Amino acid sequence: MNTIRRKKTSRVAPITVLQTAGGLRLGPYTEVKPLLLLTYLLLHGPSTREELARLLWPDASDARNSLRVGMATLRRWGVQLHQVGTQVSATHPCDATSPVVGTAIWVNRPFLSGVALCGVSTAFEDWAFDQRERLALQVHNALLVNPATQPPCR
Repeated sequence: MNTIRRKKTSRVAPITVLQTAGGLRLGPYTEVKPLLLLTYLLLHGPSTREELARLLWPDASDARNSLRVGMATLRRWGVQLHQVGTQVSATHPCDATSPVVGTAIWVNRPFLSGVALCGVSTAFEDWAFDQRERLALQVHNALLVNPATQPPCR
């Protein structure tokens, strides 16, 4: 009896950059809450589960479960999440971690513009607006230092 053996190959999806300029997406994924969770972890840094649940699901009947679902979603999308003690962190490329590199895209596309921050805490909204201002200032300063990075006039 002849049997054909098929070689198993594992496909690794290419790593896509979390895009926060002018919206919020990770490749084909646009589910807001997991992406806001990832954005916060990448830009703010390690945080406790309690803090994350309170910031992103302040009105949920079971905020910790909502956080677990959000973290599972990110892992399914290929995001590396880490936990040390009570601290959760993430490792993933993000356009907002070095906006000066892509200065031109930030000029007319502010951080999280058009993203509805529904159901998040006021503290998270404040953090998001602070990030928008911080990134805008970095881009402004980069354009002053190197005007050649400005986008072409339309």
